[in-house]
Amino acid sequence: METILMQLDEDDSLQDALSKLGLVNIPSNAILDKTLPGIGATFSEIHAGRNSIIIEPNVPVITGKTKKHPDLHLFPVYEDATVPKIKAYLMDSEIKFKRFLTTPESFWKIKEAIQGTDFDLFTDFFCLFDESERLTQDVGYRKKITNPVKDFFQFQSKAFVSATPLDIHHPEVTKQNFKRYKVQPTFDYREPLQLIVTNEPLFELREILNELGSSNKVCIFFNSVKGIQRIIENIPLTDYTVFCSHEGKKKLENSEIVNVKTYFQAPISQYSLFTCRFFSAVDFDLDELTHVIIYTDLNQAEHTMIDPFTEAIQIQGRFRNKIQGKRFKSLTHITNIKRELDVISDEDIRNIIVYHKNHYDYLKKKFYEENNEAVSITIKKDIQNNTYYSLLDEEMKLDPFAVHNLYNEERVKGYYTSAEALIEAYIKSGFFILDVILKSSYVFESKRRSIQKSRLKKEKIKTLVKAIEQIQDSDIDDFRKIITPHLKETDLVIEAYRKLGKAAFESVDFDIQKIKKKLEEFENSQRKNNVEFQKEIAESFELNIHHNKNFYRDRLSAIYSNHGITDKVLQNTINDYFEIKKNNSVSSGTIKLIKFRF
Repeated sequence: METILMQLDEDDSLQDALSKLGLVNIPSNAILDKTLPGIGATFSEIHAGRNSIIIEPNVPVITGKTKKHPDLHLFPVYEDATVPKIKAYLMDSEIKFKRFLTTPESFWKIKEAIQGTDFDLFTDFFCLFDESERLTQDVGYRKKITNPVKDFFQFQSKAFVSATPLDIHHPEVTKQNFKRYKVQPTFDYREPLQLIVTNEPLFELREILNELGSSNKVCIFFNSVKGIQRIIENIPLTDYTVFCSHEGKKKLENSEIVNVKTYFQAPISQYSLFTCRFFSAVDFDLDELTHVIIYTDLNQAEHTMIDPFTEAIQIQGRFRNKIQGKRFKSLTHITNIKRELDVISDEDIRNIIVYHKNHYDYLKKKFYEENNEAVSITIKKDIQNNTYYSLLDEEMKLDPFAVHNLYNEERVKGYYTSAEALIEAYIKSGFFILDVILKSSYVFESKRRSIQKSRLKKEKIKTLVKAIEQIQDSDIDDFRKIITPHLKETDLVIEAYRKLGKAAFESVDFDIQKIKKKLEEFENSQRKNNVEFQKEIAESFELNIHHNKNFYRDRLSAIYSNHGITDKVLQNTINDYFEIKKNNSVSSGTIKLIKFRF
């Protein structure tokens, strides 16, 4: 794909960059890579002298821009818009240029309303697909977001736009000779970002908010409604507002969380918490600077991962007003990592898709061959549950965005398998001046408090086992030093967890004496299986010679002691290692060894 660079000087808008190329408006068949959020792509289009359909990813963007430009007669199209109202707007002769802002799911209403009017959808309108990366990022849980794509490519004039576009793997992009228009700032636009990697994100967040105090306002971006509830209840927060979807609002209010809004509105509370609905495109025109915290907690939900190449850039881009040259007081990303995340390679994804397609084709064939209605219904359910089926669009054709979504999710997941991978991703994004803080002590502190407060030994042991689950092996020695003064069995528990696992503790209801016994049995068994131990036994006894049983017992006891085996040695323990033969006629109570068993 041809790339055309667009120079952008400081304080320039997108319109200025377009003008330097001799362009009046956003060109057609373009993937417009703005590089910087907030330089006015949508602004440019809604002021262009033409009819426009701008597809926005979420309702808050639409309502925000509609309120911001009341003189332009923008028509918002989402749940409440009806086809008759849209048709009336189209027929209003006093509105020279028809400008729609629509969600992908409501695009069909415009298409239907245009029928029977003097307008032609594909020749009379410029179609702009804003925040185009969301087609790939959101299709996994929001299937209808790609519904307008087929129509989009039929427009005579159209463009994708984003400050953080992902590659678009649609055949029409190549067939229609799309060009990438890349904004190239002539100044250092990077923002300082503090990346804090910690085992205990909530504890770290609490510490930061305590340090900031009540005189500072904070915006927290966290893609989990349940997680936001946890923050509010556990820190706790009182002066707050949550911004999320209608569904999220219902869930929070059912849990007695108040001050929940589905649209952005200033002034803001001391603490403002946003789900992904507000990560991109919404303009926060605030008259004061706030601290911005991006929050990830993989223990809460893996979908709280933030992509350094897209979402992190978009989030900081929500803040538009500059005060003394700054758009916010500070920018921080708090996150934990999970080394055990199962990241699927590109090759494996391709193989998995082929596997599911073969199974899908097999089920379809069986469905058409089946005569029994009950069986047909069952097969149909199996088809709909098939992964390949989920990758198909409305016309039952493979959706390129749904396929790329699989690759994209694994790409982002890979960043969170280690602090090093996440740091590298942030550096490669080229957008941030990174300050990295690696912390593990907070999980230690929170668990230390829990152990210290627990009255029963079993509860202390249970808390310790749960903590060990969450701690990386590299941190375990530091953790041991902090916990041991409050629980003398710490070393024993850590050793038993490593050798026996969590299930062993659960099987004895976290009874430390029983665990100690299990550990001793395990270690004795391991030592007995040691080659050196078995070799010493084999070499310490002669075959076919009579000895008293006590002789064997005493010598075997010495060998056990040499190898740290604590099992009690009896007269007949020698039977575990040798085939024996008694011979009471030679000497009462004597035996001879015939053959070594190992």
